[in-house]
Amino acid sequence: MKTITGKVYIALLCGLLPLGMVSGCSSGTDNKPVVSAPSFMNSPEESVTPDSSVTDSFVTEPSDVSTTEDFEYKNTYYYEDDDIGKSVECVELVKYIGSSAKVTIPEKIGELPVEILDSSLFEDTAVEEVVIPKVYKSMSYNCFANCAKLTSVTLPSELKTIESGTFKNCTALTEIVLPEGLESIESSAFAGCSALTNINLPESVKKIDSYAFQDCIELKNFMFPSQLNYLGSDVLYNTGILNESPVGEVYIGNVFYCYKFDNSSRDAAQKSVIELSKKGKYTFKDGTRIIGSPAFCNNE
Repeated sequence: MKTITGKVYIALLCGLLPLGMVSGCSSGTDNKPVVSAPSFMNSPEESVTPDSSVTDSFVTEPSDVSTTEDFEYKNTYYYEDDDIGKSVECVELVKYIGSSAKVTIPEKIGELPVEILDSSLFEDTAVEEVVIPKVYKSMSYNCFANCAKLTSVTLPSELKTIESGTFKNCTALTEIVLPEGLESIESSAFAGCSALTNINLPESVKKIDSYAFQDCIELKNFMFPSQLNYLGSDVLYNTGILNESPVGEVYIGNVFYCYKFDNSSRDAAQKSVIELSKKGKYTFKDGTRIIGSPAFCNNE
């Protein structure tokens, strides 16, 4: 055990204290850090919107929507990030309109490659198994949101990002294999996947955004990648691994996620906050690399 010096990544935005027994993070005086106060009475914001800070490399030309037996689609263009003058005409799948529970995404429609899976492509449908058989340029946010019967998804091997809300509220999904080379899991990507028990995050994942696994109440087998360098707020809010952790420090690999207080009653929560505050200093384990957003909320 030693006190950390040097470079430590601190996740921004103060997260939720388990079950929210105590309110109000105290702001510090001179030379003391100021921590923003969370709301302990409500669950985190659940709405999902695309990240406006991300530069989109896809430019959709105006086009009428056409249909096949299973999909609404339109012809569009894809512009390479590293060569803006080069464009590739391709197909963008807009909406699944088929009746089959088992779906394989087509590689081509006509002579054009299918390159883009639009937002909400399968949202609110009854699909159970979906195979994405090749490298796709984009799989947009909310693509599989609210697919209550979805149990299996085969992701393309070179997928780099799982967008915001992609698998939100897929309540039958128990596990999913994430491809090696995946770099980012965006906000609420798996939020509400209440049956998800196991997920192995590839070491290539460097960013996990806010509420990514919120309300995955059965998720107990979980480990952060060792080289993670961005952790959003309340990534593990109301998950099995956090809910079943004992009172005290919660480490997940080299991430100090939070100090969990006794939330059996308001008095117990207040007492545990006071006891920790009296320590005056905190020593982290050797190798701790990230301090999670809810780490020391409500301590003076």
